[in-house]
Amino acid sequence: AGRGRVVWAPYAAGERAPRASADARNDTLADLILALDALPGRPVVTGDLPREMAQALADHGANVVPAALRWRRPAALAALAWGRHAAGERDDSASLAPVYLHG
Repeated sequence: AGRGRVVWAPYAAGERAPRASADARNDTLADLILALDALPGRPVVTGDLPREMAQALADHGANVVPAALRWRRPAALAALAWGRHAAGERDDSASLAPVYLHG
């Protein structure tokens, strides 16, 4: 997101993969920490995070995935898509629209 902002969304366990349990939000790090504090258990945090932000989240009790596992990987997206395709899941291509998250 940049400029001290973080775009995030909570996810919960789905039938085969995690699913967003709420819409994405554009918050400050402090707002994210408050939201994580309100969640049950120890939240897992992943994504494209600056080192300082990842450390701040870990210092507040979040389980931050190691940096090497948070990198963007096209193959991971392809694997998710292939799993859906193999299971016969299809989206209506006419109804698909991009989602732009910015900060």
